[in-house]
Amino acid sequence: MPPTPNTLHATRQDDGLPPDLAALIDAEIYACERVATHPTQYHYELQDRLQALGERLGYISKLEYWTPAILDGRRGQLDVVWTARDGRRGVAFELDASWRRRSIVKLLHMAATHYPVWIVYGDPYMTFAPEDYALDRLILIEPDLARLPPLCRARPGRERLEAYRLEQRALKAERRLAEAAARREAEETSKPAPEAKEEGRA
Repeated sequence: MPPTPNTLHATRQDDGLPPDLAALIDAEIYACERVATHPTQYHYELQDRLQALGERLGYISKLEYWTPAILDGRRGQLDVVWTARDGRRGVAFELDASWRRRSIVKLLHMAATHYPVWIVYGDPYMTFAPEDYALDRLILIEPDLARLPPLCRARPGRERLEAYRLEQRALKAERRLAEAAARREAEETSKPAPEAKEEGRA
C-alpha cells in the first residue's frame, strides 16, 4: 500500500452543481467583511452567509443540521444544509480549515439528496489515505487563500475572540427567538376561527 500523503491538492469538482449556483457560493466565500484573524471567525461568518444565501434562494436553510448516528454510532452536525421545498436536490455544506474524516462521512451520507459541498479553506494536511474515501463523490472547493482575510494559526487576544463568540451566541439566540415567534404566529393563523353563537342561545 502506498504511503499516506501529507497533502492532497485536489481540483474543484463542479460536476452536477449548476454553474449559477456555484458562482453564488463562490461570491459568499470571498465576500466576508470582518477582519477574521482566526479560522474560527471565518468559519462562523461564512456559515452565516451561506445560511442567509440559502434563504434568499428559497431553500429551507438550516445551521448545524443533525445527521443520524453515522459517526461510530454517534450523531453529527453539518455546518449548513439547504433543502429544496419542491423536492429538487438540496445542498449540504461542511466548512473546514483542514481535512477531516467525519466531514467526508457526513457529506457522503447526504449525497443522495443534496449536493455534497466541502469547502476546505486551510492547510490540506491529511492523516489518512484518500483512496479509503469516495472523494470523487464530493464537490470540493479549496478557496484561493490569497483572496481570503489574513487568517493566522496563532490564537488572537482572548478578549477579542471571546467578544466574537459572545456576538455569535447573541445572533444565534436572536435567530431562535425569531423562529419561535414565527412558529407561534403560524400556529395562531392555522387555528380555525371560533364559531359564532346561534341566535336565541345564551
